[in-house]
Amino acid sequence: MFFGDFPLLWPHYSISIQSTV
Repeated sequence: MFFGDFPLLWPHYSISIQSTV
């Protein structure tokens, strides 16, 4: 279930991490 949306949310998390750091 979650893994189905994970690939779509991952790019957003990656940007959020870079923005936070």
